[in-house]
Parts: sequence; C-alpha cells; structure tokens
Amino acid sequence: MSKNILTYYIVVCLLNISCGSNEKNKQTDPNQEKDESSEMNESISIEEEVVVDNSSTLAHVDTLTYVNTFNETFILNPGTYHQDEIDTNWKKLEWFGLFEGYEGDQMFGIYKRVKLQFKPTHDPIIDNEGEMSGIEITYIADHGDSNLEVYPKLLISSMDIYEDKKITFENLIKTSLIPGDSILINDYKFKAIGDVDENEIIRNYELLICGNKEGVYIEDSFLQIEYFDDAISNFIWIADIDNDNIPDVYMDKTYHYNVSNPALYVSSMAEKNRLLYLLAEYRSVGC
Repeated sequence: MSKNILTYYIVVCLLNISCGSNEKNKQTDPNQEKDESSEMNESISIEEEVVVDNSSTLAHVDTLTYVNTFNETFILNPGTYHQDEIDTNWKKLEWFGLFEGYEGDQMFGIYKRVKLQFKPTHDPIIDNEGEMSGIEITYIADHGDSNLEVYPKLLISSMDIYEDKKITFENLIKTSLIPGDSILINDYKFKAIGDVDENEIIRNYELLICGNKEGVYIEDSFLQIEYFDDAISNFIWIADIDNDNIPDVYMDKTYHYNVSNPALYVSSMAEKNRLLYLLAEYRSVGC
C-alpha cells in the first residue's frame, strides 16, 4: 500500500471586508460574542496532514471550517453519500443551517452558523465488509433556540449569508405541480406544462414562473424534464430570500425515484428576460 504524506499550511486572511447597505450584501451582526463559532471569521493558520492512499477504501475526511473564499454558493443536507457525490473541499467552507420556526401560523427560517463533520462510513451499495468509502455529513449547531426545529431545512455556504438572517416561507397549497396545475405566490404564478401518456407517465415537462419584472410580463421556464420515472419534482420551500419581491425557490428537481436533486433558484441573479437563476444544486443517488 503506497502512501504519500503531504503537509501543508493553509492561511486564510480576511482583510476588513465591508459589505454595502444594499439588500444583497447584508452586514454581519457585530454583537456576536467571540466564541468557538465566531472564530471562523478571523485569520486562520492551520497545519493539516493529508494522507493520500490510492488503494484504500477509507474516505479521508475530517472537520474543518473556513470562510467561503470561493465566491460560490454550495448547498447540502445532512445524510450519507457515496464518495463521488461529495467534494471534500467543501469542508473548508463556512456553513449555515436554515432552521425553521413559527410566529403564530406563519412559518419562517433563520440562518444559524453550524459546523459540518465529514466522517467515513460504510457504503452498503459499494463497500465490502469492513470498507468505509462512503461519507456521512453531520452538523453541530449551538444556537440554543428551543423555538427552532432541530433539523435544518437547508445547509448553505454563501457570500451573502449571515448569522440570524431571517426569511419568511410562503404557505404552499401544493408542493408539486402536474401538467395543468398552477399556484399563485403573491403576484407570481407557478405553472406546469407537459404531456401525460396512456401509462400516466409525464413527458416534456416544464415548470414556469410568470409575472412582471421592471414593468415587463415574463414567462420563465426554469425547469425542463424529459420524463419522470415514478417521481416528480417538488417544492421544498418558496420565499423571497433576496428581498426583491420576486419569489425564490428551493426544490428537489428529481426526475427519478432513486435520485435526489435539491436546487436553489434565486431571482436577483436572473438575466433581464428571466425571473429565476439556478444558483446551486447537488445530486445524490440511493443505489
């Protein structure tokens, strides 16, 4: 068994990054106490020993937290994954959980800083007995708010997220739309079009959002699926997370019963003639 041991130093320095006052770049809460979680925002110097073993079935992962300097958005959910579904570089990012709470009958979400843990685990689909090529993702959240659900609705690493940022979830009368269905969220209609064959298989599926943007009416087909295999895409939540009065969408855009494909669509980054933009997604397979 050949092993190469690489030792490297990673230094991440944050140099007084000042966010503007617009809605897209909120200022981080300055009143946080300096504790273990807030230390993620300071300069970090870490020595890490990485063992590269080309013949091993053990996933070499650990728990590291860094500020997101990739200028990208990544999303995840806790769970167990095949090794090729997870980029272990994600462990270097700063992560937040979107935790659900209620004010009366109104459901809201609030971002709380979390630590992700990447642990090797047995993959029953791939591994032989004793092998651990899978990756289990868990999280540690120390927000201590008993009014919030324990399990986050989303794990996210993004430049635009900050502690205690709050969003309001829309009440959904339907979470999935078959061709001909529609729902109205504020002034925007979500509708599905497509064909249903004699075996009730949905083909040529499209999901559209329709409404006005800068005085112009737009019908934006933001999701297209050739056919569904005993599954259908569904909304997880809809909310205006970027405060531009156009609904944003977090959904599982799966086409197959054995595939999970969560995706986050936002309006503020959409092209002029579009209403939504696919900001981040990931895909995992059951077996």
